[in-house]
Amino acid sequence: MTTDAPRVPVWIRAALFIVLVPGAIAGWLPWYWGGYPSPKLTGPLGIVGAALAIAGWGVLLSCARDFAVRGRGTPAGYAALVAAGFHLRVVMFEEPRLRELFGKSYSE
Repeated sequence: MTTDAPRVPVWIRAALFIVLVPGAIAGWLPWYWGGYPSPKLTGPLGIVGAALAIAGWGVLLSCARDFAVRGRGTPAGYAALVAAGFHLRVVMFEEPRLRELFGKSYSE
């Protein structure tokens, strides 16, 4: 079955993904914590932080471009693997550790 509905170009889907997912984690939250509406970029730590943020965004945009051009999509298809990894971490490490620390009160 085919549809005549136009597909959204891959570059628009990739841009939307970048804005919504890593954009919140690598952009909005650090900016907010850094003193929104104007981040504090004074002193050596502020300058180093700004340089690292710019470098990180460069790597992120490069990877997003590669996913869109070579992979024909966004990294969102890997979400299930990341979710499974987080789940295994909690079940195999954190829960036993919490049971060890808090005993019966954690189990209840």
